[in-house]
Amino acid sequence: MSRTGVVVVHLAFSLVAVLAIDSRTAQADDDDMSSGRTNLTPEPCPTEDGVVGRRSCPEYGVWGAARESPYATITFGVNFRHLPRKLPADQPVLTRSITTPGTVNVGGSDLSYSLMEQVVASLSDHLYAGFEVEISPTDADAVTGARLLAAGSQLLFGFQGGTKFVKLGLEAAGGGRLIVSEQSDDDDSELVLEGRARADFWLTPWITIGGALGSSFLNRGEWMAGVYFAAHTYSFGGH
Repeated sequence: MSRTGVVVVHLAFSLVAVLAIDSRTAQADDDDMSSGRTNLTPEPCPTEDGVVGRRSCPEYGVWGAARESPYATITFGVNFRHLPRKLPADQPVLTRSITTPGTVNVGGSDLSYSLMEQVVASLSDHLYAGFEVEISPTDADAVTGARLLAAGSQLLFGFQGGTKFVKLGLEAAGGGRLIVSEQSDDDDSELVLEGRARADFWLTPWITIGGALGSSFLNRGEWMAGVYFAAHTYSFGGH
């Protein structure tokens, strides 16, 4: 073999050796200032949820979680409330029925809607607390016993959980509200205590759309439903 051939073969083996020594893919969490670089074999992300480019492979969505602050949610939406009508005090009861106090139904009910804003913060991974306010532009019609929501405010306590696809929750709400009634020139105040189940679906890592169904613990025949749009401080709720 000629001298030129020997040189070419030597250079080829040298190039292969260099590529074998430092041919690994750079990782996003590499320490560029480190010396030695003894661990030359990258550790691939073991699951499909791993973040591309990071050797430690945190779960998807962790990169967007503001872990130094509480997980909070701000919700806006529309509530629909079904309120049974009450029997006027001066009207005798003509039919026999079994009802809870204050909820005598005269054969009708009223449906009103309200605009709602809710702010909640997590107490732990699955518990949360907060408050909400709602106001309704509806007016009472001239029907005896009509009851329509004017405004309300409640405190909340609930349990939540979910995945990066859906968020589920159960909550109790208690507070007060103002009812527009045909029987009175002034708004009537009432106590509120109700339970709700809710589900929210992730549109983006920080935005959900969902709804809720609930029923009163105090008044038989009273229920609510709502549709909501919410913003979250943790991507996918930290999941």
